[in-house]
Amino acid sequence: DMKKSLAKGAGDKAFAKLEKLIGQELPADFKASYAICDGQKETADDGLIPPTDELDAEYKLLSLKESAAEWQMLKEMHDDGQFTREGSPDAGVA
Repeated sequence: DMKKSLAKGAGDKAFAKLEKLIGQELPADFKASYAICDGQKETADDGLIPPTDELDAEYKLLSLKESAAEWQMLKEMHDDGQFTREGSPDAGVA
C-alpha cells in the first residue's frame, strides 16, 4: 500500500536545516507538502512513480535529508565545472 510507504511530516528544524544549506527560503507550498509527508520511508518496497518501461527505474519521493544530500552532490559537481555547456542549443530551444 502506497500510503504506508510515506514517512511522517517534517518539522521546522528540518526545513531550517535545508534552507541554511541551500541559502534560500523554501516555497510555502513545498513546506506544506513536506509537513504532511517527509518523503517515503527507507523501507518502502515500491517507488511513488513506477517505471515506464523495463529500462526505467521507479521514482521514490525523497526526504528532506535525501534532498539535501542530492543537492549538495549536484552543487559540488556544478562548482567543479561538470555542467559546463559547449555550443548552443538546438533550434527552437531558448
